[in-house]
Amino acid sequence: MTVRDILKERGYVFPLLVVHINGTLIARDDFDRAQVQVTRR
Repeated sequence: MTVRDILKERGYVFPLLVVHINGTLIARDDFDRAQVQVTRR
């Protein structure tokens, strides 16, 4: 699942959003490529 997938799934539409994965800043252009391991509860 990518950052973009998570944002769509959760309905986030913020014009300015900062995303960090394990301390690494993810650029908006990389939201479609940055993979995130999601665990469902």
